[in-house]
Amino acid sequence: MPSLTISSRQESKLCPSKSDRRVGRSAIRVDCVRGRSRLVKSVSQDPLKLLPTRSADSDACSVVVSNYGGGFLQGDRAHLDVSCSDGARLYLGTQALNKVYRCPQDDARQTITGRLGKDARVASLPDPVMLFAESRFRQHQTWDIEDGAVLAVADGMVSGRSAYGESFAFTSYASETRVTKAGRAVAIESVRCEPDRLDPNRIAAYGPFQVTYSLLLAGSADEECFERTATALETAVGEIVGDAVVAAYARPKRDVALVRLMAPSLLSADGPIRTLNGAAAESILNFNPMNRK
Repeated sequence: MPSLTISSRQESKLCPSKSDRRVGRSAIRVDCVRGRSRLVKSVSQDPLKLLPTRSADSDACSVVVSNYGGGFLQGDRAHLDVSCSDGARLYLGTQALNKVYRCPQDDARQTITGRLGKDARVASLPDPVMLFAESRFRQHQTWDIEDGAVLAVADGMVSGRSAYGESFAFTSYASETRVTKAGRAVAIESVRCEPDRLDPNRIAAYGPFQVTYSLLLAGSADEECFERTATALETAVGEIVGDAVVAAYARPKRDVALVRLMAPSLLSADGPIRTLNGAAAESILNFNPMNRK
């Protein structure tokens, strides 16, 4: 069988130079205008694309994040700045799974920085990230909330394209979500997986599960909206039954609630994730964006 040799010059073309990288800085600003939340600033730069959508009869603003080219490429650097003024309401979602393509030499990165003013409400509920073989992805989210604000932020990962036999064939995945209030850390959720270093199929790691998902709720236990949402999430977790999916609800602090879910396939995880995201958005923003997906 003939072999294929790639020269160093050809190999260098597989990894984009700094000048070829897609480095985009996108921004969203939502203000409360005459009792309704309005998108007053929307700046999209490749690789992200921001799509304002309607939120039915809710007073909330709705923005869907898309991606040029259908996913993240090697060397991508996506930055998204989200700002919600006092009393503003925002749903931030995605069109579909965020795909991360093959990254043989350099990772793809996404950074999200959010600020919630007093009594603001934000439900950031993206679809999970799907990691193709040999992909590398790193995400970092930092959300700062003021008094009375309520934030629900979700994060998830799919180990690969099962139809192509991919199961933890990616190179690396790291995601951290940090919520602060007045500069003090309220909650930190961090996940890191490098299949070559630690076999993810071990029971102590992922075992039979191919999908992970978490939903972090932060706010104030004195706020009725926070307690209502925490109760809705706990109820939704109790309704997720079956041998395939494992879900757990925890209240580590008075002002923090956390849901974690693991599933053996995207098919088995889709319904429960939609249920949890819908419960969070309905309680925080008074509409369920999952009904139109």
